[in-house]
Amino acid sequence: MNKFLKWLFVGFATLVLLPFTVLFFIFRKAKGVPIAHPEQLENLNDDAKEYVKTSGSTTDIGSRYKYIRVTDKLTPVRPSVHVGLVEDKKIAGPKGTQLPIRIYTPIKDGPYKVMLYFHDGGFINGNLQTTDALARDIVEETGFKVITVEYRLAPDAPFPAAVEDAFAALEWAQAHPASLEYDGSGFIVAGEGSGANLAAVISILARDKQSEAKISEQLLFSPITDIFSRDASVLYPSFDIFDEGFVLTKDGLDKMFSLYIADNYELKYNPLLAPIRTKDLTNLPPALIISAQFDPLRDQARKYADVLAKAGVTVEHHEIERVTHGYMAHLPNAAAHVLQLVNKFVK
Repeated sequence: MNKFLKWLFVGFATLVLLPFTVLFFIFRKAKGVPIAHPEQLENLNDDAKEYVKTSGSTTDIGSRYKYIRVTDKLTPVRPSVHVGLVEDKKIAGPKGTQLPIRIYTPIKDGPYKVMLYFHDGGFINGNLQTTDALARDIVEETGFKVITVEYRLAPDAPFPAAVEDAFAALEWAQAHPASLEYDGSGFIVAGEGSGANLAAVISILARDKQSEAKISEQLLFSPITDIFSRDASVLYPSFDIFDEGFVLTKDGLDKMFSLYIADNYELKYNPLLAPIRTKDLTNLPPALIISAQFDPLRDQARKYADVLAKAGVTVEHHEIERVTHGYMAHLPNAAAHVLQLVNKFVK
């Protein structure tokens, strides 16, 4: 009997405990190790402190990016934030691809102001689910109809795949005004981080291509507007000031950038990658630009606001104090404040 129990335990450990142990260590590797220095945390508000303490540093991106898409799909929605209708679609993308989008319709009747929102994730992670809670908040707070876009990601689909997808989504929206109950006042393009980069880039593309899709406003939350950190530290000191300790790190940005351009560094000044390098920034849609005080990308946001204003573009710039990058997706109080600014900015 004792021998039977012994082998029963061995079998249980082999078949059940061992796989769970392996999965546990994979998850820990995927999550990364938080880097939080006490003296730095004291500068943040309570929500940002908790976010930094519980989040992995993007310095670990080289070892964990393979798992990010899996873990991000587990991001919970907030079912308490009700909207009228949520609809998943696949639309025709570039080069015969299928582009997933999600359409959020307000409870109130249309016609609607329509926003295309592009998620953050350094061009290498994120999907419809990771931005679901935020999209619901935007609908509830603004009354806009919101379309989120699951653009293709590096390294499987490096630059310019994400740009092509973002522009395809804009043109699809323009081609379907009736089903969207679009009010015809112009599309809002918006995003955070890499998503803000795409919003800025397609605003320029729509102008240059004389697209029928009119963009009324571009809402850029901590946008990536120029090359990443190694070559940009002199231009943007915030890369070095906040190089680690606030989730988004200098090393992490370098790794994301390398994946996005597939190590083709000749692309780094391409204006479709770095919109601030565009020779002509005139006649672009009014821009609301939001920066975060403790963000490596802070100075890029400030600089882009400056160059747009000098080009004659209507610009409003605000900096959210005591928060890190990722405030729209991860810091509800900061996101709520930003949405108040959006409501004042969008006429």
